[in-house]
Amino acid sequence: MFTGSPVVRVSNLHKRYGPTHALRGLDFEIPAGQLTGFLGPNGAGKTTTFRAILGLTRPNEGTVEVLGREVPSGLPEIVKRIGVIVEEPGLIKALSGRVNVEIAADTLGFGHDRIDEQLDFVGLTQDSHRK
Repeated sequence: MFTGSPVVRVSNLHKRYGPTHALRGLDFEIPAGQLTGFLGPNGAGKTTTFRAILGLTRPNEGTVEVLGREVPSGLPEIVKRIGVIVEEPGLIKALSGRVNVEIAADTLGFGHDRIDEQLDFVGLTQDSHRK
């Protein structure tokens, strides 16, 4: 189905955490059907790259496409077709609990209409604004 076009395309990806450059102009493509290893020493940017591919962090510059859809706008369709586990899955620590739940709802294609009910169910309504 994806023959002839890359499954993953990363173009000019930059990610900075304050003064630290985790990624500087990263470019690569992974063609359909190709087994790809991502190797490097600690601090080389491997996890940061995959977090950008999965929409768990936003790059400062550059673009990411998965299955022909741009990240993060295409995530609702992308996550239905891929499976990945990263070292620290799930939460974006710089955002509140409520915003993390909203992002998860958006990513999975759910509305926001039951978020308050669910936060209340797990006893987090009062603290949903906290990081």
